[in-house]
Amino acid sequence: MADTKCIGMAGHSIGGDSTAHTVALDGRVRAGVNMDRMFNVPVPVSGLQGRSFMLLGSAAEVNDPSAPLSGRRAAQIRRSHVGAFFDRHLRDIREPLRPVR
Repeated sequence: MADTKCIGMAGHSIGGDSTAHTVALDGRVRAGVNMDRMFNVPVPVSGLQGRSFMLLGSAAEVNDPSAPLSGRRAAQIRRSHVGAFFDRHLRDIREPLRPVR
């Protein structure tokens, strides 16, 4: 059974845009993450209603696509940051990120 007081949403590309719109319009979703470092469509004018939202990406991805970061390493970093973000904003667990190895 899902805890409807702890709903978070994450997406990439159009899923990241959908996440922002859902966070803005559906009060059940308390936090969101766009893993695409940008929005392809504008965030609703009403904003995100004070809910937590993380835009995840890096300048290196935009400016230097040959930056030396393996897919495995990128996945580890994303997983740890997104997990910590949701822990903090949905479960009120406020622990610092541990180094990802």
